[in-house]
Amino acid sequence: MTITGPASASAGIPFLGLCWASVSWSGRVEIMASPEIGPDWQLRLRNLDTRLYAASGEKSGIAGRLWSVAKGWGENELSALSFDLGPPVSELTMLLGTFAGAGGTTPLTAALQTMRPAGLTVDRDAVRIRVALDVPPGAGVSRMREPALTPAQVRRWEARLDEWDGFLSFIVKNSGR
Repeated sequence: MTITGPASASAGIPFLGLCWASVSWSGRVEIMASPEIGPDWQLRLRNLDTRLYAASGEKSGIAGRLWSVAKGWGENELSALSFDLGPPVSELTMLLGTFAGAGGTTPLTAALQTMRPAGLTVDRDAVRIRVALDVPPGAGVSRMREPALTPAQVRRWEARLDEWDGFLSFIVKNSGR
């Protein structure tokens, strides 16, 4: 994964309350990293490599040389950075838990308690996190096969489905605006 963006830096030597040999730089930084997610729902960047470029896009001269001195420190700071995905996971668990019904002892509730990260993939415009959960075995209740729909029932179903399709399309278009 590569993250690029604007960057600026300045450095100098403090002496007698003044800043001597002050140097400033602005340009672009390119961070190459491998994201990983832990069982604690923390997204971290690993295998970091950073490069600095001048505003013109060329490898940065003096800033690049200064960065080579501070690169280890900067990459250590970046590798300490983490994104806590725990709160959105908790919100999702609570939302899905509302479908489980009262009592909190349904198979859905039990499955949600086992939710954990199962890996991630990096796409061009997104980092996608796969989630795994353990679904408990069914209660073993045998169900009778539902009878096939009659032609009239199929027509009513398709009419209702068309109405919902129009309604949802309207909602999505208005929400997008």
